[in-house]
Amino acid sequence: MISVRLQYAAIVVASQLAALGHAAAETWSDAASGLRINPPAGYTVHPMSLTAPFSVRASVKEPGDRDTGCQVAFEPLPQNARLSQADINRIAGDADWRERARWSIAAFSNVSEEQPYTQSGIVGVSMIAEMKPTFAAPDRAKALRNFMAILETAKGRTTIICTAEKEAFEHRRAAFLEAAHGVEPPRP
Repeated sequence: MISVRLQYAAIVVASQLAALGHAAAETWSDAASGLRINPPAGYTVHPMSLTAPFSVRASVKEPGDRDTGCQVAFEPLPQNARLSQADINRIAGDADWRERARWSIAAFSNVSEEQPYTQSGIVGVSMIAEMKPTFAAPDRAKALRNFMAILETAKGRTTIICTAEKEAFEHRRAAFLEAAHGVEPPRP
């Protein structure tokens, strides 16, 4: 018969291992670009197939996510190489730059929130948007709400898009912000 102390020790070890497995998320990085993603607990990162103009794409999802969760993409912008991060931040901090970012998705999305977004010394923009109901898109896309963040460095533009059903969006918003804050854009 197993002693009570041994049973207790086994329970403690098992619960600690379970907590570690749930709390610890594995950091992912792309060696070529320098993009790093530290996902929130319960989320995993998987590389995705590339589509132009991106040189890196990755999903950051919970186990039950299919077409929801987050995507992170990096687009090299060689023209940024001549600028310091302070220069880029000054440009990105300008209301005109944020308005251009908003306008770039306005053809197919209604933007309900747009605000400056700062992370790790990088100034960018964040937006909350939904597919326009008149846009010729699948009904599924119209049932979703998106959090987007755009950050630029001297190496290029990092875009983070996190998606949830409209009804679940506010419940997932904190985790989406945590996922976004776990992204380290490539730097020179």
